[in-house]
Amino acid sequence: MIGLVIWAAVALGETIEVPLGEDLQSALTRARPGDTVVLAGGSYTGPFVIDKDLTLRGAPGGSPVLRSVSGTTISTAGGDNNPAHVLLQDLRLACGPAGALSLSQGSVELSDVLVQDCDELTAVARAALDASGGALHLDGVTCEGSAGYARLASVRGGTLEAHNLIVEGGTWAGGAVLSVESGTLSLEDVRFADLAASGPLVRGQDLEQADLTRVEVACSTASAPLIDLSGSSLELTALRAWKSAVRAGEPLVRLEGPTELAFATLLGSGDDTVLEHAGTGTITALASDGGVLDLSASEATVSWSVLGGGAQASGQGVLLESPALWSISPADRCDGDRVGPTPGGNLDDTGPPALRDADGTPADVGATGGPEGWPFYLDGDADGDGFLSLAAGGQDCDDLDPDTWPGAPEDLSAIDRNCDGYADPTDPLTLRGCSAAPAAAGLPLL
Repeated sequence: MIGLVIWAAVALGETIEVPLGEDLQSALTRARPGDTVVLAGGSYTGPFVIDKDLTLRGAPGGSPVLRSVSGTTISTAGGDNNPAHVLLQDLRLACGPAGALSLSQGSVELSDVLVQDCDELTAVARAALDASGGALHLDGVTCEGSAGYARLASVRGGTLEAHNLIVEGGTWAGGAVLSVESGTLSLEDVRFADLAASGPLVRGQDLEQADLTRVEVACSTASAPLIDLSGSSLELTALRAWKSAVRAGEPLVRLEGPTELAFATLLGSGDDTVLEHAGTGTITALASDGGVLDLSASEATVSWSVLGGGAQASGQGVLLESPALWSISPADRCDGDRVGPTPGGNLDDTGPPALRDADGTPADVGATGGPEGWPFYLDGDADGDGFLSLAAGGQDCDDLDPDTWPGAPEDLSAIDRNCDGYADPTDPLTLRGCSAAPAAAGLPLL
């Protein structure tokens, strides 16, 4: 997804090392296209302008900080016939009064970059990373959340690609956290958690194409849909949202246009609309616990989707309704949440006929197991580890934990991982190789 052939030319030049205290802009100016500028640890104050193909990175273990007391911390420029392609790597990028990065043409990739200190952007309603045209690539970027953020990235008439992006915490008061207008949007392995936003977390308007894979939202609130997309081609795979809420009357997810949605888990409650869709396409393997699935304006074909916990459907489509609930563990925090079917839920044999159990019956429906978050699992195996639960006549003593099953490796976690009745620190297998301790404890030597 993140195609970075453009960086091949960037890495062919010379390396320029900039010690702490030297003028970074001077080094950027004298560098030639294709050079690499390496920064020692410490703080460098701009603003800085990059007008050529260039790599700017931190030295190993250095973690330098780039900041500015005026304007935007880094601006890229280049002629119409020679737009700059820039790679920023292994550093921290702090916002100036007008943002951290400004791009008007060409492309910029941020790789293993921490974006920070953007609290003041709310007053000017600017994004930390702003692009008018061109392509913005985020790979392994983390954004430190705090009060007062406006937007993380805004692209108009260009491309936004994000891979391995984590946005956690903070109040976002400037609209969408990620926004693309009249361009293309590609997100893969993106997580939002513990956010409070005045707009959507992801918004795309008049998109040529959107491709979202493994995007999850947890423990967040917004005054608009969490994800709001419209365009000529929308593809979403393995989308998950839980412990999150939006303003009354808004859906958790709004999609408008030809859509391919598969393997989604959207947990709502009451009369909340978990998904609102208008347009053609297919919706496959959607799991929702509570809330309303609004397909009143949709022409999509809906198949093998399950509604539990009193969820409702409005519009056309083939839906498998079930009273089963979903559970979230642990219930009191977001970090490490695991979404899974509640033990004892009645979802037997409600999966697609193409997926069969050993006895030939259709698979059960759940939130774990299978490729890309496929929400179906085999009879009595809710965690997909291949062992049946005790309730189903098997020996899996915790069917919501894929690391617990008969014969599982010990890990000294005080959890009975191998289902032999012993918590691991007192398990005979754990004591294998000890001297007289097992016998003294009344346990057999193994």
